[in-house]
Amino acid sequence: MGDRTLGPLRKRPSQPAFDPSAAKAWGKISINGAIDASFNIASVDDDGVGNWGVNWTTAFSSANYSVVATAFNAPGEDTGVIVFPDAQSAGAVEISCINENTTQTIDDPTQAFFVIAFGDQ
Repeated sequence: MGDRTLGPLRKRPSQPAFDPSAAKAWGKISINGAIDASFNIASVDDDGVGNWGVNWTTAFSSANYSVVATAFNAPGEDTGVIVFPDAQSAGAVEISCINENTTQTIDDPTQAFFVIAFGDQ
């Protein structure tokens, strides 16, 4: 096997918030809109059945940032959900939640979703 080098080591920024690899926002949000745990999430709007607006405390520099959302099912829950970012602006992201079997939007207070965002602020 050939010799591998790691190349130049990247110097850590003096302020980790400016590091492009750092999560700029994350949270666990109950389907009823309650913020269970978070960083840089100011509030959550209930925008109708299966739709929530997640509002950032510190906005991103543009709408060009990465958002990942995933579902959390209650123990014993056999109907899963699909959660995904639907639209976004510098100050917020719209999250949609659908039943994986029926593709209908759902609100189920026994479930939650996780969201994490990366990008320039």
